[in-house]
This record gives sequence, C-alpha cells and structure tokens, in this order.
Amino acid sequence: MVHPGKAKSSVVAFSLAFSVGAFGAGCATTNSKQAGERKILQDVAEQIKALDARMAEGQKNIETELDSVRVALSEVSQKQLAQEQRLTSLEAKILQGTSGKPSLTPIPIMPPKVSFPAPQKPQKSPSLAPMPLRLDPLFEAKEEPNQTVSAVTKEFELLESIEDPAVKLLLQAKKALLQKDYAKARAVAQDLVLRHPEAEVGDDAQFLVGDSFFAQGLFANAIYEYDTVVVRYPKGNKAPEALLKEAECYERLNLKEDALKVLGRLIRNYPDAPESVQARERMARLTSPAA
Repeated sequence: MVHPGKAKSSVVAFSLAFSVGAFGAGCATTNSKQAGERKILQDVAEQIKALDARMAEGQKNIETELDSVRVALSEVSQKQLAQEQRLTSLEAKILQGTSGKPSLTPIPIMPPKVSFPAPQKPQKSPSLAPMPLRLDPLFEAKEEPNQTVSAVTKEFELLESIEDPAVKLLLQAKKALLQKDYAKARAVAQDLVLRHPEAEVGDDAQFLVGDSFFAQGLFANAIYEYDTVVVRYPKGNKAPEALLKEAECYERLNLKEDALKVLGRLIRNYPDAPESVQARERMARLTSPAA
C-alpha cells in the first residue's frame, strides 16, 4: 500500500518535470525562429548592399557619359565659333577692298534654310548609254560636255545595289548637287560624315559640302569646308584638290596673298600630287607683274 504523502510527492515531481521539459522545448523553438529571422534580415541587408553598389556604378557610368557629351558639345561650339570668326575676318578683308576693286557685298555665314522637296523618280533616257562608274565629285561634267543630268542619274540607278551605307549617302548627295538642291546635298553629305566618321568616302563627302557652297558663290563658306577636308583627312586623296579649290576661292574674293599662302601650303605638303603642278602655274600667274 502506497503512503498518501509519497503519492502526492510523486505527482508534484512529475508535473514539475513535465513543465520544465515543455518550457525547454518552447525556448528551443523560439531560438530557432529567431535564428531564421536573423538569416532573412542578413540576406535582405546583403541584397540592399548589392543594389546600392549597382546603383552607384550606374550613376558613375551616367556621369562619365554626360562628361563625354559635354566635351563633344564644347568641341562643336568651339569649331562653330572658329568658323564664324574666320568668316567674319574674310568679310572684313573683302569690305576693305585689298585689291583696289570695289567692295563686295558681305557673304552670309550660312545660306538660308531650304525645305527639301519630295523625291522624284528620274526619267529614264533610252538613248543614253550607261556612264562609267566612279565616285569623284561630279564637277567632271565640265570635261564631258555631252554628260547630262539624266545620264548621271542613270549611273546612280546602276549603283542601287551597293550595300555600303556611306557610299549610298554620298551618291544621294551627288545627285542633289547635280539637281542644284544645294541645301539637301550639304545635309546628306554632313550626315554621312557624322554617322560614318571612319568611312573611306568621308573626304569625298566633306569636299562635296565645299563644292555646294562654291556652286552658290558662297566662297567664304566654301573655304572653311575645303580646309576641313585637309584638317580632317590630311592623308586622303581629296586633300590636295581641296587646297587648290580653297586657293581659287580666295582668288574669287580678290584675296591674292591668301591664295598664294594656300598654294604654297599645297606645294609643301603634297609635292608629288598632280595639283602641285597646277599650284605652281597659278602662283606664277598671280606673282607676275600683269596679275
């Protein structure tokens, strides 16, 4: 027979042991939960840190690109200012009448803007044979009196299969020049130079810009564009011809001394070029007593 006092003590001891066990299990569960929450917080913190790093890198790249844009804009502004100053200087020389002839009307820095007409399909001329393919400026028409716009247009039609985008733009500019749409010719040629700065025909396009001003009698503007050919493409095959045309522009502006300087520059820098022979002949004519 169990003594009542001992039975009561056993029950109390069992209850106490159960409570301690339950409390220990509860503490273990709470610690595990807290550890999981801490791990989640650590992961979130690491993700935020990585995101901050990516945002900082992105901001740095944006600032670098903005700096490049600012530098490019500054260079464009400086070139435009230099062009305006040079044209202003030319106008001043013209107005002074250095050759003793009547003063000329000032030449505008840029011609008035002209809206581009809608492109028209050129008329085919069955009586004309296809012209030989070439990419030189189409002022060569002077050497071939029978060469008409229609004939050259047919030459362009034969070149429609060309895949080089720079060459296509050059042909479009030449076509506009032949059609005396000088504003469009300049716009297309300048677009070529900007979009394809390393193109092999880049100097042809820049030279064409000068030709478009020359054809309009805007010789001061043409001087700047021809000189740009030499500065930007000094080793191109258009550089000697550009200097020769630049000298001709100075002559037409009655600025003989400037023309002689450009001709001397041509002879010094390109002594083996065919244009140097013409430069020497022109210098002899300009320095003769009858000039």
